[in-house]
Amino acid sequence: MHCQLEAAGTTLMGADGPPRHGGSTTCINIDVDSVEDAERIFAALADGGQVQMPIDETFWAHRWGVLTDRFGKPWMVNFLKRCPG
Repeated sequence: MHCQLEAAGTTLMGADGPPRHGGSTTCINIDVDSVEDAERIFAALADGGQVQMPIDETFWAHRWGVLTDRFGKPWMVNFLKRCPG
């Protein structure tokens, strides 16, 4: 199952996944509009939490990272590259 909420120009997605050892089976995925927003939001969510994948450029995103916040909730932060055309 998944859901998507769009507000103030930002897309927030939630999706379930396979059971994780000792953790949540859902992850919140937030899509932002700039490198600066991605890095700022990632840093705020990571404060007191645990980073699984540091935020960095990938072939599909200007910035992408995975973390678990201080409350044990997994997050993915994205600033996606747009397809040309």
